[in-house]
Amino acid sequence: MPRLVPAAASLTLALALASGCANGGAVSHYGKVVQGERDTTVNVRVTPGDRFSLAVPDTTAAGEDWTLITPPDPKVSSYISEEHVEEPSGTPGSTYFVLNAKKPGTTDVVVSPCPSCPPATFHITVSDQQS
Repeated sequence: MPRLVPAAASLTLALALASGCANGGAVSHYGKVVQGERDTTVNVRVTPGDRFSLAVPDTTAAGEDWTLITPPDPKVSSYISEEHVEEPSGTPGSTYFVLNAKKPGTTDVVVSPCPSCPPATFHITVSDQQS
């Protein structure tokens, strides 16, 4: 059985590399990216099966880290992951909340960088017809 351990380790490493985990990302693409920011509501229209991301700008303020406050209705959209992307210049980047559209309907997703900060709200409409 000693040969199974190296094979299992190789398989685990291969899966990690294939999923993007080796470079810090859990997803290989963000799909349609929709920008939001504090104290705003953004309308998002997608069709069933679409992958999309809700992007918010990171700040340099201490103690601020975007958090999912209100997740989507799981019948309408599924939450995949939260990704942080830094700019090469060292300036703050963005946080992406990656989702998949499931069935027609509406749902709101609310994210906030701190408990007392005004949130960013995304009103998501999943429709069979894209307008």
